[in-house]
Amino acid sequence: MIPDQAWQYGVLGVIAFLFAAAIIYLFRRYEAREKRIEEASVGVATERAKWQMDHAILRAEHDVRIAALRAEFEAKHRELVAGFTAALQKERDTSREHEDDVRKEFAELMENIAAEAARAAAATSQVLDKIYERFIGPRRPY
Repeated sequence: MIPDQAWQYGVLGVIAFLFAAAIIYLFRRYEAREKRIEEASVGVATERAKWQMDHAILRAEHDVRIAALRAEFEAKHRELVAGFTAALQKERDTSREHEDDVRKEFAELMENIAAEAARAAAATSQVLDKIYERFIGPRRPY
């Protein structure tokens, strides 16, 4: 029985050795994998940092361009608004002057019409007085 037991211990030792070798192999493989992942993550982090710097630079340039465009737009807008306001004020002043002229012309026309109406009424009155005197007789003073 002893040789049988020795053989079992030998087989058990070989199995333990294979099991230890498998564990060592898997551990080294896991370490290598972790090292590759860490190197890749360092590369990705470096690339991401570079991208962030490039993006920050582009964003700053974009902000400068936007500020310049906004300033240019606001200057043009102010200029156009000032021009429009001036044109509107001029148009309103012209309209007021025209309205004043039209009112003066209308007042003169009404005065002429009133004078003409007064002359026509006086002429009508004279004609009626003549007709009255001719057919009815002279007026009596009271």
